[in-house]
Amino acid sequence: MKPFLSVLIPCRNEVRSLGRCLASVIASDYPEDRLEVLVLDGASTDGTRDVIAHWARSHERIRMLENPGGTTPAALNRGIAAACGEVIARLDAHAALTPTYLSRAVEYLETTDADQVGGVMQTRAQRDGPWAGALVAALTHPFGVGGSRFRTCRPEPGEEPRWVDTVFCGCWRREVFERVGVFNERLERGQDMEFNQRLRSAGGKILLAPELVVVYYARAELGSFLKHNWTNGVWAVLPFAYARRAPVRARHLAPLTLVLTLLIAPWTLVVYAAASLTASAHVAWIERRWRYLAQMPVAFASLHLPYGVGSLWGVVRLALARAGKKEEDSMSASKVVRAPDFSSVTELPRQGATRMQMSMLRTRYGWAAQYTAGKDVLEVACGAGLGLGWLAQRARRVAAGDVDEKNCRIARDAYRGQVNIRVEQMDALELPFESESFDVALLFEAQYYLEDLPRFLAEAQRVLRPGGALLISTVNCEWGGFHPSFLHTRYWTALELLHALEDAGFATRLCAGFPERAHGGPDLRGILKAVASHLGWIPRSMRAKAILKRIFYGRLDLIPTRLEASALSPREVGESMIPIDQATELARYRTLYFEARRSG
Repeated sequence: MKPFLSVLIPCRNEVRSLGRCLASVIASDYPEDRLEVLVLDGASTDGTRDVIAHWARSHERIRMLENPGGTTPAALNRGIAAACGEVIARLDAHAALTPTYLSRAVEYLETTDADQVGGVMQTRAQRDGPWAGALVAALTHPFGVGGSRFRTCRPEPGEEPRWVDTVFCGCWRREVFERVGVFNERLERGQDMEFNQRLRSAGGKILLAPELVVVYYARAELGSFLKHNWTNGVWAVLPFAYARRAPVRARHLAPLTLVLTLLIAPWTLVVYAAASLTASAHVAWIERRWRYLAQMPVAFASLHLPYGVGSLWGVVRLALARAGKKEEDSMSASKVVRAPDFSSVTELPRQGATRMQMSMLRTRYGWAAQYTAGKDVLEVACGAGLGLGWLAQRARRVAAGDVDEKNCRIARDAYRGQVNIRVEQMDALELPFESESFDVALLFEAQYYLEDLPRFLAEAQRVLRPGGALLISTVNCEWGGFHPSFLHTRYWTALELLHALEDAGFATRLCAGFPERAHGGPDLRGILKAVASHLGWIPRSMRAKAILKRIFYGRLDLIPTRLEASALSPREVGESMIPIDQATELARYRTLYFEARRSG
């Protein structure tokens, strides 16, 4: 009997490709009763979820799982945990299997001492276009991708399998993950290279079987090809921050070497151009398409140069991070070895802030102050405690805490000697207070850092008195200019958070604030921010972000040690707190405010 097989398909916004991918798995000759397909969706918004639902209704083997982390390694790890199979296979949504791929891969696992088995990639264009053929040729030629056998191999009948350093769409025995660990979730790209490096270091073997063919549908437009190669280049270098050994092969760093060589010795461009023209002529001859003599040099350059410049930017990011001690410590195979430093993403005294940023700070505490007169107040994840004094002016007492002790020290120093404020280090998921201790609890711009939001909501229910209020302020992840924090665990949409609060027993009212202003021309700063966010150029620390804000916004205000109620404009809270109804276009608003009441 064949072992039970679980096929994992991570996806996000793959409405054009996913149906073809699923069809190839269903058409596989692997026994139906020994196969499950887990599609791990990262909150798609383009109709992908409808595609999954359609296929799941027709084929009970297909299940959709949520991937709140949104990244490929998070999806794979979630799939591995949920999978029932003795054997686990990975398939990209842009790919399609040949009918015998799965059955033969499993046979190789059973008849050899391989820990991972994969086949060759047959690259095709996602759609027709003037550059489609040339770009595909660049991705399958040794001059384009080096010695990557699964990309360049053109299998001959009877060609024997061989041991390699990596394969595409691998198939593993489940026990491999128990022995080596799962995928490194800090690596948005390149997680397979790092995993395979760990596998080989542990004595594992990776087998490439040329008879196994997986069709990969590559980008056919020059613009998207350039952008994709830039991102791949960045992530060829960033894994060095999170791995104990070199996580990539020498060929992945060849474009970086090329770019550095061209910068140091520009005359070597002649050598590169000669090699590129030779390879282009080779492709044109094999394919009998003479226009490739002109197109292939551009295609090769569009592969190598953005990749190399992206890698150079990755080197700069690593150097800046180490110099400023802003990045996380190195990780173990799949888990963080120490708690993140949340002070790097906290608004701290004497940091530069835009007028809107300061208005947001004042608004959230001015809003909260309306609930605090004569009350016992708790602020969870208080950061540097900027608004504690404001709350304490009217509250009977204010307790506050943060998981980061650095933040707690700053807050204690700011309010030393103020008897009705107490600050201590605390975990939001295990609040160190008796039940029914507080009238008001606050969670401002922190819910997306919590590992388990429902658990926090249960804790908030426990420590609040009957009729008590939980006030949550959070960035709106559906806002068009949204950019995620690198330390986030999950961003909840307005509807998702409303449902979570309802499930926790709260009666909730939602308001939104800080809408995008209508303007006649294009928002250049917004466009630049969107591009920088997509390319991963936005710095991680608040201090580094302040430098960029100074460039784009001019003079910044300094965040004070203590926010003062007198600085709040009479219009700020009223104009910023806009009640939400079904007709509200939420994507216009930067901030969401939830007033959640515990039942009396």
